[in-house]
Amino acid sequence: MNSVFTDEEHRILLAALEREKQVCREYDQEHDSENKLAPIVKRIERKVYDLQNQDADLKRHFLAAEEPEWDPENRFHRCPSCRRRIHEYHGFCKHCGKKIDWQPLMRRRERRRPRSAVERKAGNDDPTVGNSKRIRERLPKQQV
Repeated sequence: MNSVFTDEEHRILLAALEREKQVCREYDQEHDSENKLAPIVKRIERKVYDLQNQDADLKRHFLAAEEPEWDPENRFHRCPSCRRRIHEYHGFCKHCGKKIDWQPLMRRRERRRPRSAVERKAGNDDPTVGNSKRIRERLPKQQV
């Protein structure tokens, strides 16, 4: 489970709470008092389950990375958790602490080769100038 308690500790704790709940039910049946013990033990058991779930949620939030979302209208990245603006290549959101995974975005980006001075001067209109692979791919076969 990789949480607050190990699997064995969690099973032992739940078994002990179940035995305690049985003892409290028997005590409540024998004694008619305003303070019932069985509901108290049931609340404790519920808190143990909540504690386990909270820990798993915290680990999912802070340790499991997610890809940021791109906002095309404003041209910046947003945190997948709190949806607020995040800076590019920061490992965590500064607002909520969510871990950000930039690796998929880095793989998707095209690596563009800087244009040579001859290509910049001639522009993309003149296919005969420059030795660019991009320009050669755009030309029909007979012009190459």
